[in-house]
Amino acid sequence: MNQANNANAAESKSTENTQQRRSKIVQASLIGATAIVAGALYWSLAPHSEEATEDAYVDGNVVQVTPQIAGIVTLIGADNTDFVKAGQPLVKFNAVDADLALARSEAQLA
Repeated sequence: MNQANNANAAESKSTENTQQRRSKIVQASLIGATAIVAGALYWSLAPHSEEATEDAYVDGNVVQVTPQIAGIVTLIGADNTDFVKAGQPLVKFNAVDADLALARSEAQLA
């Protein structure tokens, strides 16, 4: 009778181990499937930082800007494709050249 109890105990332990193993496999499968679905949803819904196109065309006005005086530029107030308002300074010149020209003109006038 002792051997039968031992056999039953071993069989019940084996059954418990098999059930625990199946339970762990099912849990791992569910976690894996959830991770895959979450990753796919994130990839499809999340904004991407890069844009791609095969044929891009922008229609806009291109205006040539020419200076009235020559000089060294110290500040650029707008970058390429920036929106600018009427009267907004686009560039700032080095004031030394203008001051020298004014001093020369005043000296010639005097």
